[in-house]
Amino acid sequence: KLNTQIELSTVFYEHCWREFLLPQGIIAFVMPRSTLTGAKQHRRFQQLGFSRILDLDDVAPLFRVPSCVLIRHLGALSVEEIPTTIYAGRLPSQECDLAHARVALSHMAGTTSFTATDEIASLYYHPRVINGATLYPRTLTFVTAAQPGLKPSELATSTIVRTDPDAATEAKEPWKQLALEGHVDGDFLYATLVSKNLVPFGVRRFNLAALPIRIGLPSQVADLPGEERVERFLPMSIDEMRDSIQYARSADGWFAPAEKLWSKYRKSVGMSLWDRFNYQQGVTQQPAVPCQLVVYNASGSNIAATLLDTTALPNINHTRPHGFVLDHTAYWYRCATPDEGHYLAALLNAPSVDAAIKAHQTRGMFGARHIHRRPFEVCPIPQFDARNPDHLQLAALSRQAHDAVAALDLAEGGVVAARKRARAAVAAQLAEMDAIAQRLLRLAPVPVGIPAATGGAEEDDERSLAEEETPDDE
Repeated sequence: KLNTQIELSTVFYEHCWREFLLPQGIIAFVMPRSTLTGAKQHRRFQQLGFSRILDLDDVAPLFRVPSCVLIRHLGALSVEEIPTTIYAGRLPSQECDLAHARVALSHMAGTTSFTATDEIASLYYHPRVINGATLYPRTLTFVTAAQPGLKPSELATSTIVRTDPDAATEAKEPWKQLALEGHVDGDFLYATLVSKNLVPFGVRRFNLAALPIRIGLPSQVADLPGEERVERFLPMSIDEMRDSIQYARSADGWFAPAEKLWSKYRKSVGMSLWDRFNYQQGVTQQPAVPCQLVVYNASGSNIAATLLDTTALPNINHTRPHGFVLDHTAYWYRCATPDEGHYLAALLNAPSVDAAIKAHQTRGMFGARHIHRRPFEVCPIPQFDARNPDHLQLAALSRQAHDAVAALDLAEGGVVAARKRARAAVAAQLAEMDAIAQRLLRLAPVPVGIPAATGGAEEDDERSLAEEETPDDE
């Protein structure tokens, strides 16, 4: 499950260590500093042990990502109390010589320990919080009505759609240059949400995606004992569309041309466009029936969570969506009640929860960037209890915050400014939520001057999100 997240430098390090090192040799590599964090994909690498570490996190200018040097000597390997030299300072140039570097840098002695643990702090929510679907390439997926002259609130009367021009903004080559226009039946048009449009307690805008799925009851010979038959997302092949009088035009109007372009430029050999969308059941495991979802960003500097009611989706790009499918840049949890959803949204947006995961986030050129399920790995978030006064108070505060953010116009501008404005609008509620979160989850208060979840740590979040928006193999 972690293969797609493994840092290739660790694989190269191990290859060199095992294949080329002499029995008494020493190996030292400059590595991303993320290999020192609590990210699960690094644990096996860390548990092989090191002899010494040089921490270069506070040295600049250096590399595009925070860095360290990991050193191994066969006779002195350890996973605890590893001698660490911590360097800090500003170099006169990026490639200065050692003599000038020594003058510019200070250093202090420390230790590093890698505590191997797979303990999950929130046993109830952790397995139930799920990543969205890989809706890529976006230039073959995100669409808008092609009918000209429509007013902002006007619904299109034509079934012709085209690639959403915004989809090319962050796309990589060759997808950036691709665009389609053709007929798509309304049953294949779904609302989706990407993380850059998430703000605390709200959504800036939705996107419209053309997906080869329908909503219906899965066909089976007999119901399994105790199984509840509910409508689900069901894939529909191009041949099935062509055999249907209702959907035949969509096959040749959009999905066949999209599949042809995907087959021409894909790197994932043998994987169809539908397989790409539904990678690890990213589409089919999502709830097809309207419901309430807690949604938060998978990447970025800080957590931004909201409660989303898919029973009341707006019109998107002059089209009424047939349903909702969350993009892989966010995670979702289906709530049992609105109170439970508001309770979770309040805790996820609390500054102390955001601060608690910082030591476990990987770091890129622009700071902390991966969130994934770390809030539930690190923080002991209990299952919602409608009899617990703290839980109910968090839900009430979240409702107030959602109302305040809904009154803001956050559609224009970048994600950083929008999230700052949202947090500023609910500062009073956030302070109360955080006090309860600290007591409920036994978390330390955010130290003065630390900008976690206040906007300051998100100064580079738009660039961080741009790094994470596109899957590596695309």
